[in-house]
Amino acid sequence: MGKKGDMPGWDENTVQLRRVLRLSGVVFALFAAGCSLLLTDGEVRLGQLVLLGAYSVYNILLRDQELVLPEYSVNLALCAAMTVTGVAYSAILYPLLLLRGVLRVGRQRALRLILLTVPVYLAAVLFYRPQLDLAAVQELSFMVLSLLLIAWMALQLHQIWQNQIGQENRVTELLNMNNHHYRLSLTDELTGLYNYRAYQEMAASITDYTLLLIDIDHFKKINDTYGHLCGDRVLSEMGDLLRLGLREEDLAFRYGGEEFAIVLPDADLELGMKIAERLRKRIASGDFFWDNARISVAVSIGVAVKDETNDSQIAFWQADRALYSAKRQGRNKVQAFGGNREPAEAGIAEEAVLEKKAVGEK
Repeated sequence: MGKKGDMPGWDENTVQLRRVLRLSGVVFALFAAGCSLLLTDGEVRLGQLVLLGAYSVYNILLRDQELVLPEYSVNLALCAAMTVTGVAYSAILYPLLLLRGVLRVGRQRALRLILLTVPVYLAAVLFYRPQLDLAAVQELSFMVLSLLLIAWMALQLHQIWQNQIGQENRVTELLNMNNHHYRLSLTDELTGLYNYRAYQEMAASITDYTLLLIDIDHFKKINDTYGHLCGDRVLSEMGDLLRLGLREEDLAFRYGGEEFAIVLPDADLELGMKIAERLRKRIASGDFFWDNARISVAVSIGVAVKDETNDSQIAFWQADRALYSAKRQGRNKVQAFGGNREPAEAGIAEEAVLEKKAVGEK
């Protein structure tokens, strides 16, 4: 009965309430111990104090998340022993124990606790007071009725909590499902990297970073020569290479087609150039195979810095200009915006010509 794990989703609030009820029993036991010192003679008082002390220590040492039949039986036996020895006010311990037990085991096992508790209480009272007058019978009847009423109240409270926990679990499931779909909406299915939408959301929220724009050189030629399935394989393996070549805090995106974006938070231009060059070399020397034939893959990379002087859109524009400059210089290169070979202020007409030419060469 009542093994740990019988109540999936049983939350911390119910554990706290059971702890309060358990400690309340200890408080009443200490109160009864005080009364025992004042109201009884020495021999009986010593036995009562031993029982009260055993009950208090046992319940203080109990683990709150567990309520098994042996634990309940030990507490019930201690309560019965206190009743038999005439411990004053010990009857209050029965309702507290039953309430805690029913809250733990729920409707299916509540009847077992009631059928165990009520007869034990009646037997202990009859042993202590074999001859009952009318007042004692009324008191006994009131106590039994109180135990039944408390058990019923505990069942209702248990059901309310179960319903609430069920609703909370359903809400949690819906939130987890929404989070899962949201993560899918930010992930590129082919490469496993973040997608364009994720870049738009994440890049704007980071204050300082270095941006790498990576474009696969002559990707159209790969598709035309080996087919689009091969092109998809190259893109997928590119995603793996980019993940392996970055720091834990870096973010990798498939921006679109054969173009990738890398956000390096809190990285200056020098570090960004080092990481970009390392990625370029790793990709150039990577093993891309299709039908047992090695495919030569190279990338051009543009690098720009986003800081307090610009925003994510300007940084992207700058990295894009640097990328086109790298392609214009022969591809398979890394170029920083504003570098020795990339004017920081290019003319608008020249920019348009370069962009048109670069698009035609992809």
